[in-house]
Amino acid sequence: MPIFFKPSASDFSLSADSIGNRWLQEPVVRPNGFPLYHWIQTERGEGLLTLEGQELLLKPGDGVLMLRMCRMNTAKTTAAGCGLHPF
Repeated sequence: MPIFFKPSASDFSLSADSIGNRWLQEPVVRPNGFPLYHWIQTERGEGLLTLEGQELLLKPGDGVLMLRMCRMNTAKTTAAGCGLHPF
């Protein structure tokens, strides 16, 4: 699973901090959220994303843009594994 990091350019209103792909996501619990806006997308399988207590079932190709510091959990729901990608 490659992850790519590049320093953010301060003169842009939107930039990427890191990008990962082909990610077999382990369960994640972030009770205090993530300090940056966060995009997560499912490549294959299904994943359960819980945002601020609301459960969302992500199927292949589904993605969600999360606000900063948004309480979240992830879990895979299929035996084959879940390709949830944090971007």
